[in-house]
Amino acid sequence: MAKLPDYLSSIGYENPDKRHSTLFQYANGTDQSYFEWMEEHPVQHNKFSAGMSAATELQKPTLEPAIFSLLKTFDRHGESDAEKDKDVLVVDVGGGRGEVLSAIRDAWPKLRGRIVVQDLPKEIEGRKPANGIEARAYDFFTPQPIRAMTPHVSKLVIVDVVVPGVGAPPFAAMMDISMIVHGGMERTEKQWRALLDGAGLEVESIEGPKPWSVTGDSVIVAVKR
Repeated sequence: MAKLPDYLSSIGYENPDKRHSTLFQYANGTDQSYFEWMEEHPVQHNKFSAGMSAATELQKPTLEPAIFSLLKTFDRHGESDAEKDKDVLVVDVGGGRGEVLSAIRDAWPKLRGRIVVQDLPKEIEGRKPANGIEARAYDFFTPQPIRAMTPHVSKLVIVDVVVPGVGAPPFAAMMDISMIVHGGMERTEKQWRALLDGAGLEVESIEGPKPWSVTGDSVIVAVKR
């Protein structure tokens, strides 16, 4: 972060939007992204993975009820049993070690449909997948290989910060600054709606953070148009 002022000056104090022109590359004099760099540095990679697992534990009280609520209302009565077993039901993108999906499978062991966790190869390879969960190597900077979203039915659930237009709380501001390392940012509700609209999704609901939330995350649910 010591290089942050110089980096922001170099890009005209705009939000960075290029994967290979981020604070990480600027500060470290490399063309590699943060995730590419970690592939070659196992110690740092293991620390990052442990940190993300801890963050997932903090998010689970927010994420699990949202997923459970959607699954309870998901209507698949028009499908045969074979179709239910073959179709992809839930995909956790960047789901690490599959903690959230394991909780779903444990809660509903007879749930029909494929449950898939996606993450980088180092997170997936060599690890025995949890019972009833498919593990797939995937880089979320590339096109999604699972083409299973059905218009007006399939939903995207995002657990992330929704930054107020003014008066952002300190944690949200800190997360926004932290995302600069990856060429990203935290977003306001207006920015989230514009982003999802551009991807062919319509925001169905945005539930603000719970009073007891440690991370201050909101739950955004969007449906495919």
